[in-house]
Amino acid sequence: IEYYQVALSLAQKSGKKVAEIRILRNLFESYSYTKQYNLATEYSIRYVELSDSLERNFRSAMELDAELKEKEKEALLLKKDKELAQVNLDRSIAKNELQSTLIISLSVAFILVSLLFFVILKIRKQKRSIEIAQQHVKEEQQRISDLLKDQEVKSLSAMIEGKEEERKRIAQDLHD
Repeated sequence: IEYYQVALSLAQKSGKKVAEIRILRNLFESYSYTKQYNLATEYSIRYVELSDSLERNFRSAMELDAELKEKEKEALLLKKDKELAQVNLDRSIAKNELQSTLIISLSVAFILVSLLFFVILKIRKQKRSIEIAQQHVKEEQQRISDLLKDQEVKSLSAMIEGKEEERKRIAQDLHD
């Protein structure tokens, strides 16, 4: 029993609670064996109290560990959600940039086609006025002019038809 008392003192000083519980149990059993029930009861109570305290601490530590793991999972999920949101934002920005580029390109193409159309109309008007002036000069030139005019009208019509088909295709592309 004396060695248990010394061991208990050393265990208490070193803070080794598991060893202290074992020694308290051994002291309780030793005093019970020697029929010193008052001391056996005292060490039994200390044994139970320390055991309960360690068990509560263990449960508390396990709960804290579970909470910590849950918080880590939540933090990981939040991080992944943030990364996913960033990827979606990047995709959205890229898509918007692509759409903006497409809109600008189509607008520029439409403006160029419109300018070309007006230039063609202006050229056509000028050619007609030249043809009218040439009709007044000579009748022979009238006939040649008419032939040239027909030929030019055909080529312009073909060109305009080509342009019309191009515009229809662009309009169809825009529509799609």
